[in-house]
Amino acid sequence: MLANALFLTDTGEAARKFRNTEVYLDTPFLVDALGYSGKPRQTPCKELLELLYEAGAELRCFAHTLEEVRGILYSASSRLASGDLHARPGSCLEYFVSAGFEPSDVELLIVRLEADIEKLRIRVKSTPHYEERIHVIDHAGLRDKLRSDVGYVIEETLSRDVESIAAIFRLRRGHQTVKLEHCTAVLVTTNYPLVRAVRDYFSEALPPSTVLPCVGDHTLTNILWLKKPQSAPALPLHRLIADCYATIQPDPRLWNRFLGEIEKLERESGIAPDDYYFLRYSIEAKAELMELTLGVESAFTQGTVKEILDRYQTRMKQEAEDSMQARIDTLREQLGEAEGQAIQAAREREARQTYMEQVAQKYARWITRVLQGLLIAALVVISFIAFFFDVSTYIQSSISIIGILLIVYFIFSLCGSIFGTTIKSACRTVELRLYRSILRVLIRVSEPDAAMSSH
Repeated sequence: MLANALFLTDTGEAARKFRNTEVYLDTPFLVDALGYSGKPRQTPCKELLELLYEAGAELRCFAHTLEEVRGILYSASSRLASGDLHARPGSCLEYFVSAGFEPSDVELLIVRLEADIEKLRIRVKSTPHYEERIHVIDHAGLRDKLRSDVGYVIEETLSRDVESIAAIFRLRRGHQTVKLEHCTAVLVTTNYPLVRAVRDYFSEALPPSTVLPCVGDHTLTNILWLKKPQSAPALPLHRLIADCYATIQPDPRLWNRFLGEIEKLERESGIAPDDYYFLRYSIEAKAELMELTLGVESAFTQGTVKEILDRYQTRMKQEAEDSMQARIDTLREQLGEAEGQAIQAAREREARQTYMEQVAQKYARWITRVLQGLLIAALVVISFIAFFFDVSTYIQSSISIIGILLIVYFIFSLCGSIFGTTIKSACRTVELRLYRSILRVLIRVSEPDAAMSSH
């Protein structure tokens, strides 16, 4: 981010606002932004959404994306209920298991899904119709390209990505631009193989430097942060934490081989439930796997799982020798209670935080709309006076309210001409600042001890 800021040749790029541009979010990004993959991945996504909103972008997601997220939650709820807890690293199910979610907790997320999306200022829209065939791309050709380059496991996911890319082209209606802020519609994705495949597929059909139909979330985060770094000063750190969290996750193919060996070991010799849970769900087991293989699938052997388990058992035996068995049982029981209380306390804090965010957003939006209405009304009145009356008499009078308003109107018009400031963008900035201020006040009132300790 700092390197891109140093080598930014066009300083006007950073100040440019989005203009009638709809930013559509794909399923993995939406899952992370909703918090279904854990806090480390959620935080940079939410900050990116706030930067987009402040920069004037319209946040959207397709209806089929919403249904795909709902399907993911239904699958997680069903597998939690049936005990089928096999999950790839970083998935919703893995997070739900590690956080102690019950099927009823996931079902509650399903009920709240649309409200949670709306809270992120995202509107759900259906894909556009096919009225104008000139803007319809070759679905079959794009499907073949994505299938060969991206390597989809689920065919339905491939179909939805093809539909999303095609919908972006129909929304653009042939409009092509080299400026992201003026591209009409764009899809944000965390799937960088998809971005590369789309770029290669349309490299000859589109003019050079034309904004592609999809952009990676890292790329967009960099662009938005360069526009207003003061709005999210911790975003680079949060992005780094999320990247590190993703880096320590084993590759899906390596993880599948690891799970296969666990199941094979359980069938052939049997392993204790605690050992199985350690191998399957603990962060330590993943760390041991990455340490032994360096993330390379070819370095994984049949003895890798046994070696990880031996390390774990040796460590457990050493701990057992340091204290009495009764003390260990007592500590385990206390630990279980503490974890339950911590999970409950975390959920209560999250519920309070969610409620306060909703209240802050509601009042900030209401105050901003009132302010925007008053400002527009004032500008209309001043414009009427300036057009039909001699304004010089008002300006010369130092105590005239109308004269002061005319001067303010002139200053605002001058700022708009020089800096591109609009009532809409200014009100959005005010709305976000009001939202943060109201939220801080609510947190200080509801949790005075936490607020004092943070100071």
